[in-house]
Amino acid sequence: MTHALSTEAEEVMGLLLGDLRGSKDSLVAHVRRAVPQIRTDRRKDRVETSPEQMAACSALAEHVTSSMGVPTRVVGWYHSHPHITVLPSHVDVNTQAIYQMLDAGFIGLIISVFNTNSTTKEQTVQMTAFQSEPGSSSSIEGCSSADLEGLDSQTQAAMIVSAADMQESAANNWQRREVPLVVESHSNNPSTLSDYVEVQKMLLAEELQAHRLHSSSSSQPISSNIHQPLLQLHDASLHQQALLQHAECCAAPALAMMRQLASQADLQMQQLEAENQRLQGLLASLQGQEVSTIVE
Repeated sequence: MTHALSTEAEEVMGLLLGDLRGSKDSLVAHVRRAVPQIRTDRRKDRVETSPEQMAACSALAEHVTSSMGVPTRVVGWYHSHPHITVLPSHVDVNTQAIYQMLDAGFIGLIISVFNTNSTTKEQTVQMTAFQSEPGSSSSIEGCSSADLEGLDSQTQAAMIVSAADMQESAANNWQRREVPLVVESHSNNPSTLSDYVEVQKMLLAEELQAHRLHSSSSSQPISSNIHQPLLQLHDASLHQQALLQHAECCAAPALAMMRQLASQADLQMQQLEAENQRLQGLLASLQGQEVSTIVE
C-alpha cells in the first residue's frame, strides 16, 4: 500500500512473496511480503520488471526459506492504478496469463488509489486479486449506468475504457477471474519501518537509473554539438524536479509522521515512568507497613 501511494502520476509494481497451500483445485496463496520493483518501462500506464529483478526476488525467497525455515516463493505480482478503476486492463489480463503459464497458482493484485467519490468527496482505496482464464467475448459486458453511479467523470471514463479492454482481452481468448481476497491485520509487524525505507530507496534508485539512461542518450553524438549542453541541462533539471517531487510528496510527509509518532512515544514513556515511580512508592509504603506490623 505504501508503494502504491508513493506516486499518482504513474503505475508502480512489485512481486509478492509467500507460499501456496491446499490442493491443486483449491490453492490458497498466503502473501507475507511485497518486494517493490524498479520499472523498466516508465510509461504511466505500463509496468514491467526485468528478468534480473525476478531472479533476485526468487533468490530472496530462497534465502528466507533457508534462514527462517518458512517455505517462501514468488506467488504473484501487484501494481497500482492511480486515478482509474481497480479492474484489470486487457494488458494486465494478458500479462497475468503469461505468468500463469509459468506457475498456475500465480496471482495478480491491483490497488486502485487517489480516487475521489463525487458524492462524499472522500478518497477511496480499492484492491482486487485476479487470475486469467480462457473466455469468449460474449461473456463480457460493458459498464451499465448503475455501475457508474456516484463516481466522478474521470473514474467513469476509466471504467468504460477498462470494460472495453476486458472485451478486447476476451476476444484474445483471455478474461479476468476474480480471486477472493482476505487482508489480515497484525498488531506487531517489526518489518514495517524497514520495508518503508526500502520503498524510498527503490524510488530513488529508479530515478537515478532513469537519469543515467537519459544522460547517456543525450551525450551521444548529434548533428549539432551546440544542442548537447542544452539537452544535458534539460535532463539535469528533470532529474532535480523528480527528486524534489519525491522529497515533497514522499519523504517530507513520512518524516512528519515519524516525528509525530516519536512525540507520542516520548509522551507515553513519560507517563509510564510516572506510573512506575507511583507504583514503586506504593510498594515501598506497603513494605514499610509490613515491617512495622512485625516489630509491634
